[in-house]
Amino acid sequence: MPRRCDFAFWQLFYRETMYFSHI
Repeated sequence: MPRRCDFAFWQLFYRETMYFSHI
């Protein structure tokens, strides 16, 4: 299982969630 892909996906999701939470 590619962990790098998972990490990138998690990072993107976290960033999106933070942005949404900021609003």
